[in-house]
Amino acid sequence: MTSSPSTAGVPAAVRQLNVLLTLVVGTVAILLFLLILLAALGRADRWATIAVPIAAIALIPVWIAALVIRYLPLNGLGIAAIVTAIGAVATLVLDPAITSILGEPAPLPADLSRWQSDTIDANVLFLVVAGLVVVSAALGVASVVQARITRAEARALRTPSGRV
Repeated sequence: MTSSPSTAGVPAAVRQLNVLLTLVVGTVAILLFLLILLAALGRADRWATIAVPIAAIALIPVWIAALVIRYLPLNGLGIAAIVTAIGAVATLVLDPAITSILGEPAPLPADLSRWQSDTIDANVLFLVVAGLVVVSAALGVASVVQARITRAEARALRTPSGRV
């Protein structure tokens, strides 16, 4: 593996952890930004009770997706399937979690037979999550098919001695 000009002087051990280091630095930067912003608004007391929990909940899917993309040894379709599933779960969980932190009432459940102002958000959310689940499943199936084709092609290329 050749190094790019931006990582030319960086030790190999650090290059291996670049995604993790980027996530840590980005997370710390976001938390500091929120602290500075709330302090400037005179609401620094809300940093630990509201800003940090919301940032943590919002960053968890980002961390998981980034680590999946970087460290799981799957083909691109498999990784896309997992990241899409993470997006579906995040879409489903983030809004109620943030609503709970803010102390607001829970939204009404989806009711696809009613499309009125009190149910439209939940209905759209349900359809988005359902669409993400379908896309994730399709990507998962495509990943398995692609992996089998790749293995079959690799076997066909082998010589009788078992070497490629």
